Amino acid sequence: MMEARGEQGRRRLEYKGFILIEIMVALVLAAVILTSLANDAQRARDAAARVRSRATVLSEIATPHDAAAAWEWGPSIAQASWGAGPTLSVVTRWTAAKGMVIGIWISGWPVAEWPVDSGRCLHVGPAVWSGSANEEITIRARADKGGWGPPWRSVVPDAYGNECAAVAAPASGTSAARGFDDAPVVTHLPCSSCPIVLGAWSGVPLSESFLGLVFPGPVLGKGLGGIECGEEVQNWWASQGRRLDVYF
Repeated sequence: MMEARGEQGRRRLEYKGFILIEIMVALVLAAVILTSLANDAQRARDAAARVRSRATVLSEIATPHDAAAAWEWGPSIAQASWGAGPTLSVVTRWTAAKGMVIGIWISGWPVAEWPVDSGRCLHVGPAVWSGSANEEITIRARADKGGWGPPWRSVVPDAYGNECAAVAAPASGTSAARGFDDAPVVTHLPCSSCPIVLGAWSGVPLSESFLGLVFPGPVLGKGLGGIECGEEVQNWWASQGRRLDVYF
């Protein structure tokens, strides 16, 4: 009897021992899994922190505080007219803000920048235009080191203020009214109540579209292209492969 009871006790101890071993193995496996998960989570957190740190550095390098202003249009040109000499007179639409300047390019090459006077005006004398008759120029304004305004295009006249080039004509086989996708010249107006818009190659108004704010033009042959908006005129050297936007 005593032996039977001793055998049962020994079996119970062995059974409990097996249970303890299984529990310990399960705990060890759980600890290994949890340690692995914790390590993975820590590595992911460290990687995310490094990415955030690098992104902060890159954002500071790539987007300075004045970057947004550099991508915005600056002051626009209200008027640019030629006089004898030739002399160019430019008027901006904005009031003469601090640091406002007007830049001029001849045939794509920068010439100089001049400050605007209190009357929003700039006068550029004959010395700048020496030897540049019939060259295309681009006029733009900016203020406080911001972005340049939309370009105003013109062609340098002779000493008497007269243009010396033949006006381009629409290319053969093209219509005056075209869609915006295939229009080589698109004219932009500041408001829908602007005066009538004419192409210098014809005496008829351009086709109206988008409430009279944007006008597609025809394909022009080689020569002097031009757009008239009221009393203001912009000119450029046209060719069949050239595409541009004209802003008034």
